[in-house]
Amino acid sequence: MKELFEHILTVISNADSVEVVEDQFLLLKFNDSQKCLDSRNLLKEIELTEIQKNSFRIYLWQTSFCIFYDVEDYRRRFTKNYYEADNLKIDVLILKGIDSKSMLYFKQTSETLIDFKKSSSNFLFINTIAFFKLISFLKDNEHKEDKHFYFVDYFNIDYRRIIITSLKKEGKLTIGYPLMLPDFDNRISIKPQIDRFILAFQEKQLPKFIKTELFNYLPAYRQEERLEVFIQNLNVIMEKAEQNFEIYLSDLSLDNFKTQFLEFRIKYFNQFRDILSKITTQILAFPLSITASAFATYKTIDSILLCSLIVAAFIVFSIYSLFTLRAHKEDVIEIKKLFEADFKSFSSNPFFLKYPDELKSFQDTNSYIIKRSKFLIRCIDIYSGVLISTNFLFILFVVTQALFAKVSIAIFVIVALLLFALSIYYSILK
Repeated sequence: MKELFEHILTVISNADSVEVVEDQFLLLKFNDSQKCLDSRNLLKEIELTEIQKNSFRIYLWQTSFCIFYDVEDYRRRFTKNYYEADNLKIDVLILKGIDSKSMLYFKQTSETLIDFKKSSSNFLFINTIAFFKLISFLKDNEHKEDKHFYFVDYFNIDYRRIIITSLKKEGKLTIGYPLMLPDFDNRISIKPQIDRFILAFQEKQLPKFIKTELFNYLPAYRQEERLEVFIQNLNVIMEKAEQNFEIYLSDLSLDNFKTQFLEFRIKYFNQFRDILSKITTQILAFPLSITASAFATYKTIDSILLCSLIVAAFIVFSIYSLFTLRAHKEDVIEIKKLFEADFKSFSSNPFFLKYPDELKSFQDTNSYIIKRSKFLIRCIDIYSGVLISTNFLFILFVVTQALFAKVSIAIFVIVALLLFALSIYYSILK
């Protein structure tokens, strides 16, 4: 067959005029009658019709092969009738293919040749086979009475209309395609995504998710464009459908997943908010207590009993505050540990391992809560330092005042200072 195609191309190149007639014949005209005779003899294996002495016609549709003038002619005239079982029924010759070079397809070897050289970078014929394979598959999955689930409700090949309905969507989705073969980018093979789509029907539930994605994706396009758009974006559609199917298998839905995480986040936010509120209350109360205590000791410095009671009360308040701050700090640390453990369990779900991009929105919340916990710990440490420093300054103030009044008060205050120092040690440093 390769030699015959070489002869055809040689004859055509020798002809003085080449014309396609009624999509049925290739009319070759020669100025030289001998050249015309030699050309006819060279093509004696195929069906020819003589018109005049110096011209003859080649039937474009031969028994075992067909001839097309260029790629557009091929897209326009090639039909599903010449497809069978993942292959073409006949060999194909395109006279002026890519860059005006001849293109050939041999069905026996499934090879594409450009200028009689094997090509692995042009997928014109492979894409044709994949396209008709998809059409046949969709037709086979048309509604049948004995099937519980059917992907296609109605498929009219003559009018090139595919109708799909869904109980979850209003109306119907009509998918059309033009009479000509779609103008695919033949530098890219569509075969892998077509095979991926067909293979998905081995899973009982997955086709339902693919069907849902068609309703999400295709209505934005005109009916006549939808099948071509579907094929060109099939990997995207399949990825989304497989993702939702994975969620289904995990007994999850993405919306429920987000709702659960929102509740999970609110729980920790509320815990941090409660701790921050308590710390804020203590911070607001502290200036009032230190001011009142300083003023009271200044006014009662001559009374051992009153002054001692005020200092003792202030020290008890301070010790209580330090123990409370320590408890808050431990709570924040514990909440942070629990959150990190919960988030680690949450993010290790098989769904996120397969689709890591879906975890990004949740990771923002994770980062925020970790930062918030560190901020609260820093606030507690700073406030504890301020509280300790202020207490020492207050007690030193009382001691200074007492030294000018009564020594017994000074002794009491020094003892209180030691007790306060011990409380600091046990509450903060222990």
